[in-house]
Amino acid sequence: MRAHSALAATMSATSMGSLLLLLACGSASGTKATVAIPSPHASRALANTTSVKESQPTMPTTWKNSSARPPALAQVDLPSPPRSGDSEVKVLQRIVMLEETLVKLRVSDANHALTLRQLAEAYGDLGLVNTEKARRLTAERDTALAQHSPAAELETQRHQASASRRKAQDRAAMLYRRLVDLHPQDPHNDEALYFLGCEYESRIPTDGNDPSQLARQREGTARAQATYAELIERYPSSEFAPVASLASGDISFDEAAAGRLDWSVPIEAYERSASSGQPQKNRYFAFAEYKLGFALWNRGDRKQAFAAFSQALTAARRDPTAPGAVVIVGDALTAISEL
Repeated sequence: MRAHSALAATMSATSMGSLLLLLACGSASGTKATVAIPSPHASRALANTTSVKESQPTMPTTWKNSSARPPALAQVDLPSPPRSGDSEVKVLQRIVMLEETLVKLRVSDANHALTLRQLAEAYGDLGLVNTEKARRLTAERDTALAQHSPAAELETQRHQASASRRKAQDRAAMLYRRLVDLHPQDPHNDEALYFLGCEYESRIPTDGNDPSQLARQREGTARAQATYAELIERYPSSEFAPVASLASGDISFDEAAAGRLDWSVPIEAYERSASSGQPQKNRYFAFAEYKLGFALWNRGDRKQAFAAFSQALTAARRDPTAPGAVVIVGDALTAISEL
């Protein structure tokens, strides 16, 4: 309660209702998020969006005598919701201010949509802060257990951080959904839907042995897929449509690689991403063709995989500043030589 009291002393102007909401999301420990991202509305251009979403892990780049199912090698950042990098106290202060503002606004007010967006981003910040905290506490708990040291307090703190993370993530997702539903004509709803999908995808377990976290991840993955599909259907010409298809494809790729899904599903997603606009306008065209090549190769369609890698190679050479272009060129050449 010491942290709660310290925080309350700095917010004498806040209402008791907002403060209760604040405390429901976790204590103010001053923990900093580790990812610093530009201000929320600095730019909507995908090329300038800093991301914490990543593609498949980097793997060795020599495949001679490898298995029939080569890994996807490039690590390409996709756009993701803005994160401030603020301390937990500052994030919580921002949440209180925005929650109080939202209560006073009507849906028809000019700032209602913007406030929903900013509040969703703030709760996303809080979720990230508690994600890092839960990961740290999980590692410390595991170390203590390995050394036969007391770990009960660490486990309690880990559980609290995980609960705060879950509440913040759920609130962020709910606010993005409210934004889209209450303001159907908002010009940035394509972005809001994409960020909603990202929030669902962010439910990665901080403890791989926790069944509830694993179940939550599965639910989040399913919701992310549905949200990306909604974005693509409602805004097919959006700049976020090819990225949503890529994100959907990556989810399906993992499932197919694990034997839980047919390879036709990620193949369709990558084909949809690559066909979203002309290569000159689709910054992720080369990466979509690159991932398509791996999906086709995994399915055994070597001729079509060769064609996809050739397309990826041409596009990456044409635009060496495209995401992952340098790695894509090297990997595509290697793949073409083996097919």
